[in-house]
Amino acid sequence: MDLQARNLLIEQSLPRIQQIAAHYSPRLPPGVDAADLVNETVARVAAHLDRGLPWSWARVDGAMLDFLRGYAPARRGEMPAEVRSAAPNPEELAIRRDTRRVVRRKAATLSPKEQVLLRLASKGVAGARLARELRVSERRLRAMKQSVRSAFTAAPAK
Repeated sequence: MDLQARNLLIEQSLPRIQQIAAHYSPRLPPGVDAADLVNETVARVAAHLDRGLPWSWARVDGAMLDFLRGYAPARRGEMPAEVRSAAPNPEELAIRRDTRRVVRRKAATLSPKEQVLLRLASKGVAGARLARELRVSERRLRAMKQSVRSAFTAAPAK
């Protein structure tokens, strides 16, 4: 993402960032106000985008919580319950999204029957029932499974 696009994205998101900071404002540690939280969040999100990582509101919330963790009680090294977020880790969300994208791309290379196999297997259908659903023998089913496995374990094309 180029600098101009990054700055525009952050500028357009600033009111929402300020709203999130206002949400945390009553629970901020002494010496930290909402403006500090907004400035630190913008700086962390900008650095995140400069590394080429994806934008998400979860990342904004995560940046705020990362900043606040520096003010967490040192005795246990964790966030106070009233500041801790229940939102998933933004990096985990990005990894999940990227994984889904890779799975979709690789699944598109499979034959139609192998795609059905993958879909049914992901829903927990297994064994003889899977073979019946696909109308193939169990021996053919094993070969199809091996084909699907090899499609997902093959090295990416360069």
